[in-house]
Amino acid sequence: MGLSPPPLRVNINKKTGTGKSHLIAVLSATLYNIIISNGKPSPLVQAAPTGVTAFNINGKTIYKLSRLLVNHPFEKLLIASFMPL
Repeated sequence: MGLSPPPLRVNINKKTGTGKSHLIAVLSATLYNIIISNGKPSPLVQAAPTGVTAFNINGKTIYKLSRLLVNHPFEKLLIASFMPL
């Protein structure tokens, strides 16, 4: 078996209405077609910082993808944690 190539990580930042979601859709479809034509399972993952953005790109939020527990009850910080190191 050969070595796996390093993951391709793409970050797309621009103002609203500049076509980021469209660009992500085109890139995802193109990469998906290339992967499937080579007989491989799709390793594509799309993540976004907010739920609305994740919905728009048919992806997941970063915290959901990372499996962070955001619905976990918060605990009060101790006063000592506010002290500078």
